[in-house]
Amino acid sequence: MSSTIMAQITIQNNDVQTGGNIYELSSQKNNIASIDPTPTDTNYYWDYSFLTNDATIEDTFLVSSKVPLAYNLYFFGFNTAQNAADLNLGILSITKICNIYKNASTKYDFWGYGGQVSGVPAPFYCNPHDVIYNFPMHYNNHDSCDSKTTASVPGLFSYSQYRHRVNYVDGWGKLRTPKGIFNCLRLKSIVNDMDSFKVDTSLTHLPFALSFGIPAHSVEYKWLVNGQGDPMLQINQTNAFTGTTTSLVRWQNDSTYIPVQTGISNISNDNQSATVYPNPSNLFCSVFRAEEWTKASIKVYDILGKMIYNQIIQNTPVAYLPTYNWANGIYCIHIESASQNENLKLVVQH
Repeated sequence: MSSTIMAQITIQNNDVQTGGNIYELSSQKNNIASIDPTPTDTNYYWDYSFLTNDATIEDTFLVSSKVPLAYNLYFFGFNTAQNAADLNLGILSITKICNIYKNASTKYDFWGYGGQVSGVPAPFYCNPHDVIYNFPMHYNNHDSCDSKTTASVPGLFSYSQYRHRVNYVDGWGKLRTPKGIFNCLRLKSIVNDMDSFKVDTSLTHLPFALSFGIPAHSVEYKWLVNGQGDPMLQINQTNAFTGTTTSLVRWQNDSTYIPVQTGISNISNDNQSATVYPNPSNLFCSVFRAEEWTKASIKVYDILGKMIYNQIIQNTPVAYLPTYNWANGIYCIHIESASQNENLKLVVQH
């Protein structure tokens, strides 16, 4: 329904989920079939004050250097990761999942996720990326993207997901939830998926590989508020042969907290950012920045997460690494100091 005239807000990248924050959410599990999220308009008033909290959820987002080193190498350059629930696909389970995102000034996109399959770390790459948000976000914005997520573990399985996403900012106004009343934009996302699996004989004990595909169609409704990170309210619906079903209703609750994690974090001040040169490296390389480190630890890890080199430097802006006896491949340089902590990618090529 319409209300008094109000101003339309704009959503930027600093208004959505970022690494280092935890969002406490309420979720309604019961009696959600009758909840209709479709009504919308300009200068609209959405009243969801009737929602009841059946479960409390902590939605945790990590900075990149809080994520396992293997995933930092697989998805080098991301800056936000989300802890996710394990997936049980019957004959195949994926555990310790991290969803990988890049929050940039013009878009927020999904790069894939890392997980373990039978204890083996597996990267699920998304390329092209799934663009969740485009910035700046205004009423009546339209965009779409096609993405593909793939993964394989030799001797176990191969997987691919084809996704077509259509985003449409279809309303703006005021949202009322049990937490309060907020100025918001409403984003509607239509998501069509086709998941394809090929499971090796070692898992099925069949004389042939098992292949199957699973189509899915869903609509995500998100009410976005300035500076709040997670959507203030999100309602998902899924479409199947039996019709449309509301599958998710969750909102930020009254005790929402957003603590900035201490410890390792990505640096943001360009003149404090370290650089490695040459890269690729043959005999030696240097790690340097514009200002001296008072004291820093420099550790180098191979793609399996094994530390192969460790050095402490003091009162210097540069460290030298001997790469002449390192095997060809990709390495992660982890720098830890009182003023900054970050990971750099190094390629060794003889």
